[in-house]
Order: sequence, then C-alpha cells, then structure tokens
Amino acid sequence: MATSRARAGHARTKRTGVASRALAALAVVATAASTLVVSQVAAPQAAQAAQEPAATGIDVGAVRANMGTGIVNASEADTTTSLPKNFIRYGIVPGMSPTPFSSPGVNGGKPITDSKPVVTFLGGTVAKQKDLWTYIARGAPWKWDPQDNNTGPGDTQDSKNWMQQHYNLWDNGGDDKIWVNGQSAIGFKPNDPGTVQPGQTFLLGAIRHNNLPIQGGANVKQYLHSTLQLTIPNLTGSQPEAYPFVNYESFNTLSSTIMYRKGGAYIKHPGIAGTGTCHTDIGVNGVPATQKPLTQSGVDNMRDAVMDQGIYYGTPQWAMKDGKYVLDENGQRQFIGTAYEPDPIDPSDRSKGYVNNPESRSGRYYCVKYVGEGNGDYDLYGQYYNKGAEQPFNQISASNKRAMPINWPGAKGNVNENPYVYDTVKLEKTTSDDTFTKNGRTYRLQLWGFTPATNATNFLTPDNFNSIPTADCPATPPADAKRTDTFVTQELSVNYGCLYGVITEERSVRIVKSVEDPSGANPTIPAANFAVTTGSTWADNTSRTPATTGTVSVTKPTVSSAPAKTSYISDADPAATLTPTAFGEAQAKYDSTFIPFEVGNSDFTIEEKDISTGGEDKWNLKDIQCVNGIGEDVAVTRTARGVNFKNVGGAASNEAAPITCTFVNEYQAPKLRVQKTIENNGGAGGATSFNVDYKIVATNDGSLAANTGKLTDKPDFAKGLEIHSAKIAETQAGLDSAADATATGGVYTLTDGVELAAGATKEYWIRFSVTRNPAAAGYTEANLACSINGNNELAPGKGLFNEVLAENGKDSDGTSNNKACGPTVPHDFVIVKAGTQNTGTTFTDLTNQYTYGDNNDAMYPLKGAEFAIYNADPNTDASATVVKTLTQASATDGYYWSVGDLNINTPYWLVETKAPAGHSLLPRPFKFTLKSARADGSGTTVELASDLNNTSQWAKGAIQAFSSELNTSSVEQGFIINGTNKATLVVKDTEVGELPKAGSTGIYPYIGVATALMSGAMVITVVTTKRRKALA
Repeated sequence: MATSRARAGHARTKRTGVASRALAALAVVATAASTLVVSQVAAPQAAQAAQEPAATGIDVGAVRANMGTGIVNASEADTTTSLPKNFIRYGIVPGMSPTPFSSPGVNGGKPITDSKPVVTFLGGTVAKQKDLWTYIARGAPWKWDPQDNNTGPGDTQDSKNWMQQHYNLWDNGGDDKIWVNGQSAIGFKPNDPGTVQPGQTFLLGAIRHNNLPIQGGANVKQYLHSTLQLTIPNLTGSQPEAYPFVNYESFNTLSSTIMYRKGGAYIKHPGIAGTGTCHTDIGVNGVPATQKPLTQSGVDNMRDAVMDQGIYYGTPQWAMKDGKYVLDENGQRQFIGTAYEPDPIDPSDRSKGYVNNPESRSGRYYCVKYVGEGNGDYDLYGQYYNKGAEQPFNQISASNKRAMPINWPGAKGNVNENPYVYDTVKLEKTTSDDTFTKNGRTYRLQLWGFTPATNATNFLTPDNFNSIPTADCPATPPADAKRTDTFVTQELSVNYGCLYGVITEERSVRIVKSVEDPSGANPTIPAANFAVTTGSTWADNTSRTPATTGTVSVTKPTVSSAPAKTSYISDADPAATLTPTAFGEAQAKYDSTFIPFEVGNSDFTIEEKDISTGGEDKWNLKDIQCVNGIGEDVAVTRTARGVNFKNVGGAASNEAAPITCTFVNEYQAPKLRVQKTIENNGGAGGATSFNVDYKIVATNDGSLAANTGKLTDKPDFAKGLEIHSAKIAETQAGLDSAADATATGGVYTLTDGVELAAGATKEYWIRFSVTRNPAAAGYTEANLACSINGNNELAPGKGLFNEVLAENGKDSDGTSNNKACGPTVPHDFVIVKAGTQNTGTTFTDLTNQYTYGDNNDAMYPLKGAEFAIYNADPNTDASATVVKTLTQASATDGYYWSVGDLNINTPYWLVETKAPAGHSLLPRPFKFTLKSARADGSGTTVELASDLNNTSQWAKGAIQAFSSELNTSSVEQGFIINGTNKATLVVKDTEVGELPKAGSTGIYPYIGVATALMSGAMVITVVTTKRRKALA
C-alpha cells in the first residue's frame, strides 16, 4: 500500500461468513491426465515386514474459485464494519490486463467484472489455459489523477498527460470496472490437481498480489477482509466453502530510510557543515518528522523538504569543500546524507523492530554516514519514488528531485524493498468444515500455504509492467518449505505465492515399550518416558475434536484394544510413561490410549527420552517397530530416538488405520577384565643379568564401550632380584625402543585410561632389566622359585612375581589372573676332581664323600687339575669354542669349581686340559647337559651322554653326576656348599701307570700310543641323576 497522501497502519482479522451463490462454472472440461504428486519428504527406512500399501488415490479434479465480499476498515478483527468509498471491485482477468475476461455464453458475453462479487467461478482447467485470475481489488489507482488543478512546475507536460489519460480510463470505466493494473489487487488462479494420495500435498492454485499504491480519502484503511471461495465438486460437491482472509496494507516510506541492524553499512553522524550533505542541526540526535521545515524550503512537511534536497536540508553525496573531498581521520572520503528512521518499538533496544505509522506523522530524520557493510548499525533503503510502476521514467522532470531516485552506496535496496513496509495476506481458516467419504474412509481438506512461487517477487518498472510472467508454482512444495497461513508481499511489485492443499484422514497411534537383556544381567527395568515434538509443516489442530472415539482395536502386533484419546496429538503431550515388568516382547507394556492424528498434518515425532541409570550401563534404543492394525509396516521415518510421521500415508481400510509403535530397548553394560602373563623370562636359566617381559591385556566383554581406568604394574620380586630399568610399550616389539619408565612408590603406570569398544582388547607390555645379587640382604635361592600361597594364588616376594592393578569395578573376573610369576633359580653346578689315592686331604663336609667301583672305594679330593668347557665336541667340530675355563686360580681348595651362567637344555663338552701331578688326562671330551629339576624350572640336574655307559670306553665310576635335589631313597646327593646341595659332576682321575680305556687322540697327542692300547681295560661307572625333592 503506497500513496503520496496520508496512509494507513497494522492489525489482524477474524473470518467472515459468505452466503452461497449460484454457480456458473467456466469451462471445466479437461484432458483426463492425472498428475501424480510425490511427497516432499525423504523416503522412509526399509520396512521390516510387509509394507503398508498406499491408500486408493483420490481424483480431486478441477478446483473452482471466486472472491467473496470484501470490506475495508482499520481493524484486523472487525469483519462486519465496511467503510465506503474504497472502490472495491471484483472480476476475472487474464494476468494483469486492463481488460476483464469475457466469453460467449458466460455472463451474457460481457466482461466478468463488478462492484460486488461476481457469480462466476473460475475453473482450474480454463484458468491454466488462459492465465485467468479471479480478483478482488481496492483503492483508486495511484497517479491516475485529474490534472485540472496541477499548475505547478513539478511535473512535465508529458507526465500530466499520462496521468490525465489514465484518470480518464478510471473515470469512464464506471463503478463496476476492475483495474488490476492500477488498483491493489489480490487474485487466485485455481489448479487441476488430478489424482492424489491422502496425506499428499498438492497444488490447489496460485495467489498473487499486484501490490500497487492505494489512493483515496479518509476511509482508506489498512485492512481488507474477504474470502476465497473454493468449490471442489469431486470431493465436497457443488457447494462452495469460504476461506476468510485479511489483507494488511502497511504505511510506506518515500524518503530514504534506515533500519537498525548491527553490522549494517551506515551510522548516524553529526554532519559536516559547509558540505551541503546534511544539515548539522539534524545530526545524530535527529529532528521529528512532524517538525515544520524551514520556511525557505517552500513545503509544509519535513519529508518533502528532505526529498527535495537542495541547500536547506542537503543532498546525499560525497562530502566536499572548496572542490575537494573532506576526508575522515583515516583519509577516506565520506558519503553523508539525510535519512528517515521510524519510531522504534523500544528506543533502548532497536533490535525489537519499529512501529509502522505514516511517515509524515512519526519517526525522525538523522544525518547518516556510509561506513561499509559490517562496520555500522543500520541498513539503508534509498529513495526510489518514481522509477517504478507504469509511467515512463523519461516523463519525469530531473528537477523534480522528490520524484527522482538517490543512489546511496551500500544501500540494501529501495524503500519499496524494505521489509518494514511489506504487506500481508493471511488466511483465517485453513481447515475445511466439511468431511467427505471415499473408498470407505472419511477425509477432510486442509489448506497448506502459502509457499513463495519460484518467481515470487517481480518489482514493477516501466520496462516490465506489461510483461510480468505468470506464477510458477511447482506441483508440490519444496522439501524445505514451511507451512504458513500468511502470504508476504513487497511494495510496487507483483508477488506470487502457491496455495497447496492436503487431504487428511484420521489415524491413531499407540506406544508400546519392550526391553531385552541379552547378557542375562537381570537389571532393574526403569521407566521409559515418551514425548512429542512437532515440525515446521505441522498445523495446530488441538482446537478441534477428533472423529475417532470409543475403543480402538487391532489384531497386530497382538490382539488388543484401548480407548481413543479425546484430543489430537500435539507437542503438549507427555505421550506416555511405560515400565515393562519383565523382559521380552511378550512382556511389553502398552500405553492406555490410542492418540488420534491427521494424515497430511502429521509432521510430528514421537521420541523416547534417554534413559539414564547414573552408571556406565545403558538402555540402548535397539529398534522401533510401527505396524498398522493388521500388522503391515507403516512408513514412519526413523530419527535418532524416535519416529516421524510426516511421511505416513492414508490407510487402505478402517482395520489398518490404527498404528502401534513398539520401542525396543536392549540393556547394555561394559564388562572389563584385566589379566597378566609372563611372556619372556630371561632369568629362567639362572642367568645373573637378564630381561623379563610381561603382557597385560585389558578386554571389554560387555556390549558397551568403557574406559579401562588407570592400570598400574607392581613388581614384587624375591629379594636379591634387583630392577635396573623398566620399559613400557603397547607391543613387545615396541619395548626395544621404549624410553625408561619411572615408578612411583614401586608402581609403574601403564595407562591413565583408554576407551575400549565392546569386544575390544588392548595390550600393554612391561620389560624389566634384572640382576640377581646373591649378596643382597634376605637373598635365598629357595625364594627364587615361584610359590602358591594359602589362597591358591601366586605368592608375592617369590621368583619374578608381578601384579597388574585395576581400579575398582574395572576388572570383572577378579584379581587371580592379574598375577604372574617366573622362576629365576640359578642353574649352577659343581665340578669336583677326585682320585683314589689318599692324599691326606679329605672333603671338608664329610657328606661330600664319594666312592667308585664295585667295592665302593673311597675317593679323595685331588688338586692340580684344570678344565675347559666347549659348546661343541672339539674332537669332531673345528668350530668348537671354549665357553668356560676352569683353572687352579678359579678352583676352590684346588679341587672343585662352582660353574654358573651355562644355559639349560644346551649340550656342552668337558675337556680336562691339565691333570694333577702323577695322573693322566681324561681320554676324550665328554658331553653333558643341564636340565631343570622341577616343573617350575628350578633346580638343576646334570644329564650325561649315553656313550658314557659304554664300558669298553669308560671305566665304571670315572664320571659321576648328581642332582641338586636330594634323593630321599638313598644317601646320594650333590656336592654340598654352605649347606646347599648343588648339581655335581665328579671326575675321577687315573694315576700314571694305570692305562685308561682306549679313545681317539683328539686333543690329547701327549697321551700317546699307550692310551690307545689300554682303552679296552678301563671300566667307568655312570651314576644316574638323582630325583629332585620338593622345595618349600
């Protein structure tokens, strides 16, 4: 609504009734081609059972429409008071033509136009063929004025002629002639939708607003009340139904206008004197628009004075003095001018918007400066008075600055494009009062709109005034369209909107709750709470009462029934609170009611609220199954925690109409366990210095991810097993390059916690570098083996005992498998040199007395021998290497040697390299192997090669072997040192003159031929290794 005179303001309205009228349908015959309209929402998820079939389509046929009686007043709510002299006209017109439509046989062949509603209904088929619109228009056309009294210099003669010619058209046309190219006109163009599905949104028709300024007297007001009357014979018969609407026309602004927006391109400014841009008396404080302008301006109101520009109120431009630009503090040019700001709703907070009042009677004028987008506080819309509409622009005098546009830098548009002055058309009723029955089901029409057309806004200029294309409305709304009952229109433009319809039917939904416990944890079942949220296309229907009443019965998922709720579903519903009493589908909990809803107005979502127990466990929403009353899957769309019904269609039968949605929750919980194993025990062979590797595995056996919490490693080795360093890695190979780890209070941190998915495992490895120190306090070999305590668990302080520690509740299988141990008992042994001659020396410990031969003759310590231990037989293997040298310097008491650091289960060869004085060397190397005496790897047994049993080569008793274990069935034992039995090799020597058994020369060339000759006479006794005894 725009005028150079006083203009009208803002409000709303109620519907008005319209009497039924005789129908004289235009051509409604159309080609029987139906348009299948698909829904604008995404396809539902795949069905789990037989998919619910679509309901039978409904042939809507051609829609028929006309405009009902219109009244104009100043109230949005008053639908009865009609102010006269508003020039309301009605008619059917092609596009925006000045000539109403006429056709032989319709309205007597006369143009269809009148000052009262026309009785002819426009049908969708002919409307499409001829671009016909049924209109209501109001107001005298803008600028169609008589020029008798226009004697001023403002308008050119061409301009006066144009305005007078158009006034003559208006005046001569009579009171019944509609001028949709000059008046403010609202038109509707019905469609022929064809066959549609219940719940499917389809195009009823297009609406347009030829939003031209309105002229008139004191009775010109903001609100036009009327009705859009629709007849759909295929659905509701021949009786039209009225859909009331109210058209609100805002007060426009003509002068350049600022609107608050933080980040806009303009700020208020004091003005710069002497630049002719903006009067400094206006400045940042402004002056009221009602203030009388300077007498020299020659006009009566501030608006006209500002629009006239000139020396009195300045011209918006780049500020200059003496022919030079006036620069700001940053050396930039400054564009400054005068602009209007309406009265803000709240002066302390302009973001709340503005009051729409006449420009000449409200608001203030300010000096404003351009500072660039993002730097200011206001958007600016530039003066654009007469470059629009139909009158050719070349007829406007350039001296008439009030009618000339101003080009402001960074302007958001012209004043007609300012949302502050947008007009609206609002439907007061969107749901039909009538129902109709098709295919045994009851339906109702609802209007779904307005949605902007593809070519929604067409600003009118002299160049396009007579060539605006018709509305471009798709068959269905865009997927992101929002349902609204209001059509917003821009000034001085042809605006198009699309009015859609949807055929709704009632269905109902019932909520069911089922829970599962696959792990058998048998937790307490909590209550599940359900809520409803509505989407952008849902229209509130809670003021109406559902037709679904009484008891609703279904045969699936189980035979059941419940009463229907007495109100439609809405977001005000706490839909249900359900608690099953047991697990499984058969124990599901059913809500007490079926809740009615309307297909086609079903953009709502039923969601189960998250169930929190306060712990790590979870009631996972596993599935949602929605089936109709006969067990077919319903096309709901799954959301994160619920189902949306926007895509649900009509039911094929009354039995299928009810819907049951079962929410299935599965109990989930993490189940962490930790275990430790010893993987590489470098000390198992009794080495003095070695590495030992442990593997720690954290496993989540549960159905829910969880954090392991802090895992620490606590070694508790036997005394004397000293840790020199520790390394931690996530793989065994990673230990080689890992940095040294530091213990806190003897405990090493493996991880502060890591997230483990259900079924996942995580490994940690720790390696200790250990030295066995026999001199350490508390050291005893008995503790170097692992031990079991009274709880049947590995005992700390024994062997290489180590334990992983987990946080409380983070180790479901207990701590028994958190412990690991490996023995590190040294596999040392003693080599004793003994002879048969009484040398006057006896064994210090009398229990070390050894004998030989069949008569058990006593042997005596024999000093002076030396030996070498090889890793292969030096007689047969040239690569044999000495691994130990036993000299007199390393002998104890000159006749025995304590030997350590040999590997178990590894063959060695002992060679006598020096015989005591008066004695002969052993004839050849002999093979021996050290073995663990116990199952836990501790204790030592010396195992001799089988060839030592060959009496043709070795004399009986020449080599004797003893275990570190005492043979409790005899007195045989290993050599005792400091009270400890040691595995022992006793080597009996041969006196010179006594020929040894024959053997190869090997490394003994000094033995000579005599050795070979006597080899057959030597007898050797091989003593069987003794059984070990148990260690405490």
